[in-house]
Amino acid sequence: MLDHRMIVEAVTKRFEDGTTALNEVSLEIPEGQFAAVLGPSGCGKTTLLRILAGLEEPTSGRVEVAGDGRRDHMAMVFQEQSIFPWMRVRENVAVGLHGLHLDRANARAVVDEQLDLVGLQSFAEAYPHQLSGGMKQRVSIARAFASKRSVLLMDEPFAALDEQTKIGLHSELLRIWERTRKTVIFITHGIEESVVLADCIYVMTARPGRIHACVEVPFARPRDVVALRGDPAFGRLVVEIWGLLREAMAA
Repeated sequence: MLDHRMIVEAVTKRFEDGTTALNEVSLEIPEGQFAAVLGPSGCGKTTLLRILAGLEEPTSGRVEVAGDGRRDHMAMVFQEQSIFPWMRVRENVAVGLHGLHLDRANARAVVDEQLDLVGLQSFAEAYPHQLSGGMKQRVSIARAFASKRSVLLMDEPFAALDEQTKIGLHSELLRIWERTRKTVIFITHGIEESVVLADCIYVMTARPGRIHACVEVPFARPRDVVALRGDPAFGRLVVEIWGLLREAMAA
């Protein structure tokens, strides 16, 4: 069985205009870990994720998953709602099955399973314009999990949502993750969001981005995202990470 840990070794990214977005970023994410990458706007978080996904190449350094440099182990959920407006919900989720070579019956079963997981079975025949912003992101998450890929890359998927919707989706995401235990790399600029979701938080410096600290999150799973916020230990960890982030921004 392949070990789907992700290894990022001394990744640097310089653009043609001379801007250095990333400076020797190194991290190792074990298989099945939920890792958050936390940093200020413009620090290179999204550039790092695009390199992990194979959408951009690093100037130097390497990325390895399951012992090789291929990226077909990965699915991605973007910050922008990336579902197709002319497709029904069911059809959008089925896009994630591309390359799995399933027959019609098995494909429908996988789509139904994912729609059940995200609570959208009753909206299977709806079009995106009939959905709220939170529901559209649940479609994107269902599509990513339907792909059966072992690594899920998430680029601030809840950034545009109101706090109530965001907290609900945190609960949904953790519930699905508990069932699948995919390796997740979650990009965020939210300290509380990273503590609620992650096993480990990588704090990045301002541009050029590099890893300033790695913080292990001590809270047991499964997590109640509402109750956890009321735990004094949660507040103390948020304050600790805020201090690290201030250091990172000044570095």
